[in-house]
Amino acid sequence: MSQVYSTEPATTGRVVIETTLGSIDVNLWCKECPTTCRTFLQLCLDGYYDGMIFHRILSEFLIQTGLTHNASMAAVPSSKMDTYLKQSTAVPTNYREASMTGDLLGWERKKLEVNPRIRFNHRGQVAAAFPLEESSETKDEESSIMLRYQFFVTLDEAPFLDAKHVAFGTVAGSTMFNALRIGRIDADDQTGIPSDMDAPPRIKSIRID
Repeated sequence: MSQVYSTEPATTGRVVIETTLGSIDVNLWCKECPTTCRTFLQLCLDGYYDGMIFHRILSEFLIQTGLTHNASMAAVPSSKMDTYLKQSTAVPTNYREASMTGDLLGWERKKLEVNPRIRFNHRGQVAAAFPLEESSETKDEESSIMLRYQFFVTLDEAPFLDAKHVAFGTVAGSTMFNALRIGRIDADDQTGIPSDMDAPPRIKSIRID
């Protein structure tokens, strides 16, 4: 197992995700994934993820968050998300003139951030949920906007995700067990939606160290 980790480049950033089931320390590959990490860190500073639930929990596979800013399961209209993005400093200043179907957030550039030394060959990889391969979700504007700032944490190795998502961080040390605790929450086998929506696991805050 140590050989698996030794092939990865050194991390150069760190955040602590405080959840209702304990903290999750994440080391970031800021040098290898500059666009992804810069956007993620700015959204953390904005408090974008604060209060968000883990809306997709698939046991022994992944936990995913970042669905809506109001942390509910109700769909957020693209117009509201569009307004938020315009206000966030994570978005380029020329946003208002850019087309939502264009490369305004550097999605084409993100494809260059797939590093052969960073793979889904062990649990605890933190990755952007937005797929790098074109799909029905990326073509649909509403779905595309909702996916752009979601991220997931793998609970086991998932080599079939290699080159399909940008892995920009990895969970550090024993805090992986808190991610696994979230992964054991009862959820729908197909959708991953938590069974108890009155008290789903959620992010309290994210601190940049």
